Amino acid sequence: MAENDVRISEMLNDDPRQSASDPQTAPQRAGTALLEALIPASYLVWAVFFTWPLALNLGRAIPMPRYIQDTPWVHNLWTSLWWLNELSTSITGGGPLPIQVDSIFYPLGMDALAYVIQCLVPALAFIPLQAALPMVAAANLPLLLILTLAAGGCYLLVCRLTGDRFAAYLAGLAFAFCCPQLANAQGHLLVVASIPLIPLVLLGLIETCRSDRVSARVLLAAALVGLFFSYWYYFLFTALMGLIVLILRPPDRNGWVRLLQTAVLPVLVIVPVSVLVLRHSGGHFAEPLTVAAGWSVDLLAFVLPTQDHSLLGGWGEELRAGFGANPTIQSATLGLVPLLLAGAAFRRRNRRDLLPWLTGFILFSLLALGPVLHVGGRDQFGWFGRTVSIPLPFVWFHWLPVFDAIRDCSMFLVMSTLALAVLAGYGAASVIECARRKRLVFGLLLAALAAEQLMLPYPLKPVGETEVYRSIGHRRISGTTLEIPLRNDIRTYEFHQIFHRQRRLAGNLSRMDAVYASYGDEQPLLGLFKDPARLVAVEAAGTAPNPTEIAWLINFFDLHTVIVENQYLSAAEQGAVNAWIERFLPVRDRFQSEDRGVSVFELETPANAAPEPLVIDFGAPPPYRYVQKGWYGPERWGPESAPELSMRWSEGRESELILWLDGNRAYRGELIVQPLRFPGAGPQRLELFINDHPVADWRLTEPAWIPLTFSVPAAAVRPGLNRLRFRYGTVARPADVIPGNDDPRQLAVAFDRITLRAEQPAGGSGPEPNP
Repeated sequence: MAENDVRISEMLNDDPRQSASDPQTAPQRAGTALLEALIPASYLVWAVFFTWPLALNLGRAIPMPRYIQDTPWVHNLWTSLWWLNELSTSITGGGPLPIQVDSIFYPLGMDALAYVIQCLVPALAFIPLQAALPMVAAANLPLLLILTLAAGGCYLLVCRLTGDRFAAYLAGLAFAFCCPQLANAQGHLLVVASIPLIPLVLLGLIETCRSDRVSARVLLAAALVGLFFSYWYYFLFTALMGLIVLILRPPDRNGWVRLLQTAVLPVLVIVPVSVLVLRHSGGHFAEPLTVAAGWSVDLLAFVLPTQDHSLLGGWGEELRAGFGANPTIQSATLGLVPLLLAGAAFRRRNRRDLLPWLTGFILFSLLALGPVLHVGGRDQFGWFGRTVSIPLPFVWFHWLPVFDAIRDCSMFLVMSTLALAVLAGYGAASVIECARRKRLVFGLLLAALAAEQLMLPYPLKPVGETEVYRSIGHRRISGTTLEIPLRNDIRTYEFHQIFHRQRRLAGNLSRMDAVYASYGDEQPLLGLFKDPARLVAVEAAGTAPNPTEIAWLINFFDLHTVIVENQYLSAAEQGAVNAWIERFLPVRDRFQSEDRGVSVFELETPANAAPEPLVIDFGAPPPYRYVQKGWYGPERWGPESAPELSMRWSEGRESELILWLDGNRAYRGELIVQPLRFPGAGPQRLELFINDHPVADWRLTEPAWIPLTFSVPAAAVRPGLNRLRFRYGTVARPADVIPGNDDPRQLAVAFDRITLRAEQPAGGSGPEPNP
């Protein structure tokens, strides 16, 4: 490797006669040290350049792809910023990590353990910036630092592999500022945050194999654990790339020993946490191949310039319009210059050194294409008179554990671009080594790489009005906010929550359970706020809501504020919504944003009491006096046995109900249930908890409707909301266990009715029992 080491002194002297092995003079050593210190700073300058004019708008705008700037509320970055704030605030506040959050979808909340694990390292890095800078600036500055560190990490890796600092510098530029990275940086902050760790893991792996340096082991272990707590896609891809390196360039016996010793700590951390996440989630991460097919890269996207390219963005626009996935996924341009440099590497280098990176480049590029080949938006092709689809390696990878949860195939490009950058680094080292005017060649290559990935001006969007939401927070209004329209797809609501700090009835996180898509549908009043056009008809008809229903809704969801986002409403909807609120809700105060785009209503809390008795008929029509999770929809039970009987099946291992009860009172309850029975089934265990307090534990054996009674001590009951949780011993799919049955649902117990009666009824009247 020494013969390929082009030192900085050679660049300074531009003298091809000076050998890399010649000793450097004191001035030359000083120049070398100075240039090496300037490398990170120069990458930061490149980060500012490639994202210009972001540096001028750190506190006023955020990156946003051009194709969604007419619908900015769908942008992923709003949710990323909210979650970073949620996680970092819990850490700095000394409280528990938000493994279960109720700040969205209140009061049901969400299991957020997987999100905590995936974002822990980015949140830790975000904390000091959040403390020192305004929110938007604290979000934008990390993007510049991430790109800088990604370039620096690739520089260190390629410098170790080639021994050529200037070739390594070009490789760092090619990796960090390539088209896929710059496209993802426009919205996927939590994704790109982990990119700098990828080359560091591979550098630590290679160094540990080749040397006995403790620093290499520390780097490998720390970067691997950090990547695991950043983004699980990239952790998995990096592990696969590391495996390729070890197979094609295996270390000696001592290297294997060092690797095994180094792996002890990461394994002790990663394996238990992975098991915890899988158990906590029930292991329901698998995605069908059809989903991955919709998130796959088109073959032509590898060679067509991205639509954001400063010079060539309009070229091939018609072809790109036919691609299946969104333009961010299809921003996959690999670049002609890196490909040519990679080709040059094979003319002059030891091909055994190149083999792992060539294999990685080919494999991950194929995986990015998804389960079947797409060319120009087509996935079916004529073949001797027949129409066929061409399967790709992702189909086989999808059968592997964990790989079956991957749906965004474009994320494989991070390893394709890294492998290509390494190959380009090898090629650049060869080209520079042969050049008579090394500085000139280096400069030309640098300019060509930059021009090929140019996206200036980088697409930005002003963040808009935030003062009105700050005003809510400054007023110290507690409770829950009802946003109108009540929609999960308006991600700007999450960003606003950073400032008003109230709970919400909606939310948006990746891979949410299906129950959240319909959350609130079983409350007719919330249904009006989800679809304000219906409220226009209600106002026109002069229909008044039931005051008892309004009182229950405000108390149950702890509604203290209503925010009407007029920008998402038509003029008729704005008038109907604001008039309805003024007429029927107990408004205490009202204020607006300066541009009158947002109206805020503070509410009084009306008197409310729990129904007595509380009866839940699972087949009754809404409104319901509860919210639920872990149940299938209402259905009729067998017309031949009981045509009038309505019920719900449980879904999965657990089911939940959240009810409003009067506190400090004991209750007696009754369930009418029937277990799923099938050949070979043992007794079905049914456990009941109230607020995590164990209440009952039954064994169900009879294939019939069974009345079960239970008692709830007063100490287990809270005033207001109470969570009932049912846990099942056996869950089965009828299609798997009952011959001739094709029901694919995960069933355990069918529920007909639940009744709760207070042993010492309280005075006063409340809403009528649910029918």
